[in-house]
Amino acid sequence: MTDDGVQDAGPPSEGSGEPEGSREIVAATRKQIRREQRRLLFRTPGFLVGMAIILFWVVSAIVPSLITDTDPKEPVRDDSGSVIARESPGADAWFGTDNIG
Repeated sequence: MTDDGVQDAGPPSEGSGEPEGSREIVAATRKQIRREQRRLLFRTPGFLVGMAIILFWVVSAIVPSLITDTDPKEPVRDDSGSVIARESPGADAWFGTDNIG
């Protein structure tokens, strides 16, 4: 404290030319800005819909049995049980088949 009752802020930090307290204020302000941006982002409907779509695909990739009950390595079969190989699109295989199924 100086003679006139004002507390000395101390010497400025080396190289920056700013008092040390201003760095703390800047860090707190940045933290507050980030928090507000996050809050606004999570309120945006487009972000929420996009995250729901991404979450759906991630869960589908991790646990595919939630979406389908067929084995991806099993060949496509018609109603009689015979394997369908290299056919054009139809009622049994909407996009056609190849040598795998």
